[in-house]
Amino acid sequence: MNKVLTLLLTVAVIAAVGYLFWSTSGSFTPAQEQEVATTTQQVISVRAESLRETAATYTIDAEYPQFGVAVIDEQIKTIVSEAVEDFKKNVAESPPSPVDVKYELTSIFDPPHIGEDIISVRLVISTYMGGAHPMAYASGLNFNRMTGKILSLSDALLLINLPLSDVAAESLRQMRSRHGGSLFEDGLVATPENYNTFIVDDTTVTFTFQLYQIAAYAAGFQEVSFPRKK
Repeated sequence: MNKVLTLLLTVAVIAAVGYLFWSTSGSFTPAQEQEVATTTQQVISVRAESLRETAATYTIDAEYPQFGVAVIDEQIKTIVSEAVEDFKKNVAESPPSPVDVKYELTSIFDPPHIGEDIISVRLVISTYMGGAHPMAYASGLNFNRMTGKILSLSDALLLINLPLSDVAAESLRQMRSRHGGSLFEDGLVATPENYNTFIVDDTTVTFTFQLYQIAAYAAGFQEVSFPRKK
């Protein structure tokens, strides 16, 4: 009888040890669950924020993107706010606008790219200060998704694995084909100022050339794209 009890006790101990081993090796511990939760990438979406103002001599109707990421949203908001302040200063220093025509600032943005590594959007701010037409300026706003740091031209060149001289040479080739003798070639010289405006998606880096930079106003913004290597 004692032998039977001893045998049953031994079996019970072995079963308990086996269950303990299985439960710790075959499922997540609380620490493992926490690690998985913290490495899940934040879901990001875009919404349009508006800044509107009307005065006796001007109107402002500015729309700009916000992504729900504080460090990125604050940088974009600052860019728009500074443009608005510059516009108001110019209005204050300008003669009265033509009869029934107010000075005007507007802004719009293209559908953004929200990638695993980069958030990118093109913002166009346009001002009318009298004359035949408004003047628009495009800004490429590109951010490291994890840190919120804005990307520089050097970062863009790393993404396509090309030096600026090669980008400039290919841009000149394409723009000569497109515009011929009406091309303003100085706007394509390999300087950071000429290539600082760009946007990024999963497959390409696209450089934008401003109005009047390489062609007449009527030609609009011009672009050259390069495939991403990274």
